Parts: sequence; C-alpha cells; structure tokens
Amino acid sequence: MRSEDGHNMHRWCCGLLLTFIALSSLWLQRAWCQSTDRTQFIDSAKKEGELVIYGSMNLRDANVLIGKFREKYPFIDVKLNRLTSDKLYARVISETRAGKFLADILENNALGLYFMKKSGLLAYYLSSEDRFYPKDFKDQGYWTTSNMNLHVTSYNTRRVARDQLPKKWEDLLYPAWKGKMMLNPSEQWFSWILQIMGRRKA
Repeated sequence: MRSEDGHNMHRWCCGLLLTFIALSSLWLQRAWCQSTDRTQFIDSAKKEGELVIYGSMNLRDANVLIGKFREKYPFIDVKLNRLTSDKLYARVISETRAGKFLADILENNALGLYFMKKSGLLAYYLSSEDRFYPKDFKDQGYWTTSNMNLHVTSYNTRRVARDQLPKKWEDLLYPAWKGKMMLNPSEQWFSWILQIMGRRKA
C-alpha cells in the first residue's frame, strides 16, 4: 500500500470513528452510569462540573473532540492530561493504589486497555451509542474504538523492483529480506499482528 493511500485511509477512519465514548468511569456506579433518566445524569454532571481525560490521542484530534463536547455541554470544564501509553497505565495504577480515582475517561491503545481491564481498572459502562459500533471495534461495556492507526509498508524503488515486492506478511520471512528491513518494534504493531494472524503464526 502506498503511504499516501494509508494517510487518506487513516484520515477517513478517524473522521468516521472519532467520537467521545466513555472508556472508563472509575468513580461511577454501574447503575447510575446507565440511568435512563437523562435529566438526573445532566444534573449530576453540572454538580461535578469537570471532565478529566487521560489520553494518548494527538492534540489536533483531541482539540476537535473537546471543542464539540464543550459546544454541547458548556457547563463542564474539560481537562485533558496527555500521556504516553506506558505513563498512562502507570499513573492509573498508582492512583488506584492510593485510593484516588481522578480520571473519568481513559483513551489508550487496545493493548493498554486490555491490561487495564485484566487488572480490574475499568468499570463496566454500556453507552447508548454502543449499538452503532460493530463488534470488531469494541469490547462491549469496557472500551470502544475512537480512532485507528493503520500500518503500511513502503519500499525503496531504487533497490527493489515492483515485481519483487512481498505479497503477504509471510513473504517478509524470506532470506532475501534478511538485514534489509527497518521495523518499528512497538507493542501496538505486534498486538495488531497477533490479532490478524493469530498467536501461533505471529
């Protein structure tokens, strides 16, 4: 896939999927979160007067979302704490152990949220918007996709002929590519490979 195609696809996916979904409400009771009485919900939000987000989203997308949220709920002060995935996890763990539940929404990659759920740090919350998201984009009641990172491959056209390009991921294992590849060994990339290929093949 060409990098420009990946960029366009990334922008399209972000535009389609970006929305405020409460991934975690650590301080709320499950029954209260899912109250059908919207008036009670809004009144409680007014009393709280603040929405605290811990997230790793880029600032441009975050500002768009926060701006739209403030237009609809001008009586709520939104505070965004931008943290890298590892620092976000460490901070939530630290605050939980201290008995402090400061974040209302957690925005992180799927792998980070998996470990948070496994550690019992995510409260169950079923959003009224949940029905609009396919099952592949959520762990129902715990997290919902708000944006996507697309992984693409690129190649040096001076060194590799088009007809020599790998057609599938397994082709990258051929000896001809040994010592000729650059790879970002991030946990997000590997978790994605695990997801599409399965644990054994990945």
